[in-house]
Amino acid sequence: MVNAAILHGNSLRGFIQRDYKIDNEKLSIINLGNYRSIYPALTDKSEARKKLLIPHGVRSIFLHQGLLKPYKGIEDLIQVWNQNDNDVKEDMLIIAGKSFDAAYENALISLISNSKTIRLIARYVTDEEISTLYSACDVVVLPFRRIMASSSLMVAISFGKPVIAPRVGATEELLGNANDLTYDSENGINGLHESIKRAVKWICKR
Repeated sequence: MVNAAILHGNSLRGFIQRDYKIDNEKLSIINLGNYRSIYPALTDKSEARKKLLIPHGVRSIFLHQGLLKPYKGIEDLIQVWNQNDNDVKEDMLIIAGKSFDAAYENALISLISNSKTIRLIARYVTDEEISTLYSACDVVVLPFRRIMASSSLMVAISFGKPVIAPRVGATEELLGNANDLTYDSENGINGLHESIKRAVKWICKR
């Protein structure tokens, strides 16, 4: 039994107490810090898109950035994007990050092989490239299958980008009032699809 545990959100207390049998008095909350002083500042969106060679006419860019791992729901995101091509035919999805599992990376490559609107950057992404990706994007998509807290989410928050994410772990707590694009995790890919549609509608109204 541990003497103390640090959590990155108060909403995680019940889960930790229930599943790990740790008494509440042993739990301390230390919130994740932001990344504003870590990455280069955002730059002009049009210049960032030119740097990324985004085709002219792309309405908006949805970004998933971070290490490529199964628990992050990337396959779910690709499935929703592919199955609802008509909703996002003017948009682009960029998935950027390194994978340490060749088989998983190859599976992602296979899933996007027939898509003209999904770009996979499966490698280490530098700090400057992360800034460029966030400068170019309109919405960040983080469809976690399971999560307690997330550095990828904090990067998106630090850059001030709208986030699509399930209400799981501490995501809703970390997003605070910026939770318009969250969805019930029990709704799975249907909830993800509805959030993407809401994001597209919001983009069209800007």
